[in-house]
Formats: sequence, C-alpha cells, structure tokens
Amino acid sequence: MTLANIGPAYLKLGDTATARDYFGRALPLARRVGNKVWMGTPTNNLGLASLQAGDVTSRLAHFIASLQWRRAASEGRRSRDAGEPGAILRPARRR
Repeated sequence: MTLANIGPAYLKLGDTATARDYFGRALPLARRVGNKVWMGTPTNNLGLASLQAGDVTSRLAHFIASLQWRRAASEGRRSRDAGEPGAILRPARRR
C-alpha cells in the first residue's frame, strides 16, 4: 500500500495527475490482496484527486465506489464479530 501513501504527497503539492497515477496503481494491488478496506482507500483517494482537479463526475463515482467497499468490509467485520465467519454471506445450515 506504499503506492497509496505516496499519492497524498503529490495531491498536497497540487500534482493531481501524478497522485491519480499512484492511487490507480495501488487499487489493483489492493484487489489482489482482497482486503476491502484497502480497496476503499485508494478509491476514495482517487475521488479526492478528482475533486481537487475539478472532475465532478469522476469524483462522485469514486466516492460511491469507496463507500461500497467500506460497507462490504464492515459487513464482513460484523459477521466475524458475531462469532461465525461469513455468517452474513452464506445461508444458514439445516440440522
């Protein structure tokens, strides 16, 4: 996730194109790992870069996608916290 950590530095410098590049390169790595929170972070950061660049349409799409990733991660966490991993995602067993 180092790529996702470099992006904010470029964003702060006002270099939205380079920031988007780093966030965009971080996203496939997060997908490969399969961590939904990590997938949400570069997606959200792409939204921030789009906002700073004035790209309203792209900004909204990235923020919505980030919210969906974070909700999916939250659902998985609640499932684990309930004591049965994946309980929300799989049908109940018949006895």
